[in-house]
Amino acid sequence: MASAAVVILASSLALQGYVSNGHVWASRSVPYHVNPVNADLPESEVDAAMRAGADAWGAQSHASFAFTYAGRTSGTSMGYNRKNEVFFRNESNGSVIAETLWTYDGTGALVDADIKFYDSGWRFFTGTSGCSGGYYIEDIAAHEFGHALGLGHSGDGTATMYPSASSCTQALRTLAADDIAGVEALYPATTATAPAAPSTLTASASATAPSSAVNLRWTDNSNNEAAFLVERATGGGSYLQVASLGANATTYADQNLLPSTTYTYRVRASNAAVFSGYTNAASATTTGQAAPAVPTAVSPASGATNVSLDADLSWSCVGAQQYDVYFGTASAPALYASNLTSASQSLPRLAASTTYYWKVVGKNGAGSTAGAVWQFTTKAARAKKR
Repeated sequence: MASAAVVILASSLALQGYVSNGHVWASRSVPYHVNPVNADLPESEVDAAMRAGADAWGAQSHASFAFTYAGRTSGTSMGYNRKNEVFFRNESNGSVIAETLWTYDGTGALVDADIKFYDSGWRFFTGTSGCSGGYYIEDIAAHEFGHALGLGHSGDGTATMYPSASSCTQALRTLAADDIAGVEALYPATTATAPAAPSTLTASASATAPSSAVNLRWTDNSNNEAAFLVERATGGGSYLQVASLGANATTYADQNLLPSTTYTYRVRASNAAVFSGYTNAASATTTGQAAPAVPTAVSPASGATNVSLDADLSWSCVGAQQYDVYFGTASAPALYASNLTSASQSLPRLAASTTYYWKVVGKNGAGSTAGAVWQFTTKAARAKKR
């Protein structure tokens, strides 16, 4: 595998016309996940703004390509894990507003792309009003998703892929002719036949986690789908895509839901950015809330050694709505952060050859549940050559 990165800068560069980074996705329907935790905005607004930026490339062109929103993630690190993730980091990097890292395989096909917004260096906004001295996520996301699909910086000053952006611009969310020419050159319009629509969708509260999970089942009626896309509406709200599943999938478990809440679902198939019709709508209501499950460590794993000095913490806790994190070098670690809404915690650079201890307490309206004290040891410092 090989990786490359592109950044959007607040200073200008001299380029000519649209540019390809030399790699494209083999699939024409590419899922991505968003970690909406940030310093400026409600998480729901971030989700919607990221989707608007990603959708621009499929909705505003005739390219046979579309990004598909696949729900939230706790990821905060750039790197190859075959999960395309968008997130904020409490960091700054000079004039860089956001950065995209992509990975391609031995055939040259893109297999992973991550987008990082520099949350410490800039203030972010959403929508069409209220911006002052910062940037709208819709516009910066549109630029970065252009990199993620295979475009480099353009020399056309009107293009979304131009390498500089004015504060509070709303121009990047609308593709210019140069952007459209670029994406359509990478992903020419397809004549693919749309898959047959799936049918007989059913939804029911999970037997093992009825207050926080719903199980879906449907019938696969096609033989040419690349993916099944699951969409969810809460109450009387609009549908949002929450999962992108592989071909032949007929079930999905939707987890980390709210208790005593009605969710409505629909499913469609896709193939080369061509979509089937939807299933019937199916609804299920979760039961009253129970205390969270016992938290489990995700990264670093408990007992891990030779851990990177740049490691961050992530965990899993079914049913939790907030988290308290205990962290330090004492075997009974002190409280480090409280009332987090994402199952991850960024850390400063760690000391070499040091054992750290950490614990997570998951919380919701029904109570709290503490996990075990986990530990990991960082790798040794590299000796300097003389």
